[in-house]
Amino acid sequence: DMAVAKPKVKQPGKWDRSEGYRAEFMRRNKGLFGKLYICVYCGKIITAKNMQVDHHIAINYVRKNPLLKLYFGFNNLVSNFFGTLVHGKKWQKNSGVNASYNLVPACKKCNRLKSDKGGLWIIRGMIGGTVWKILNAVNNIILALFKTPAGPILLIAGIGAVLYFTPLGTTLLSLF
Repeated sequence: DMAVAKPKVKQPGKWDRSEGYRAEFMRRNKGLFGKLYICVYCGKIITAKNMQVDHHIAINYVRKNPLLKLYFGFNNLVSNFFGTLVHGKKWQKNSGVNASYNLVPACKKCNRLKSDKGGLWIIRGMIGGTVWKILNAVNNIILALFKTPAGPILLIAGIGAVLYFTPLGTTLLSLF
């Protein structure tokens, strides 16, 4: 009776695509109104069904560039420190190229054209990614507010405060 050895399955390294990166993105990014996303490269509005999760800075591009590995190492360290500080044990740590801040929504066409390129695609993704992250954060706050009974009241009070106490708000109010 000889025991049969199971073959070892190589676990993905931190510079490899993880199996759960799309699920992780979807967990952190609920979509605008729960179902809409914006391609960070062209601005097209897409549904979750048609959206692809892209590694903003491509995996192959990072593998070839030691400076990008240092960039991810440092950013992951900072991200994990503040994430743990704010969220405690609930924080799912960022590691390698599959870090949450490197995952962005993209339409199929842009994701195919970008492939594993860098250059202008990284710049386009930085601009569109910043817009997406702000919209997603506001969306998540609104969704969280409506989970509590006082949420709509807090939302209306916040909008009123912005209109009343900010120069832009007072300008808008003066139009009426």
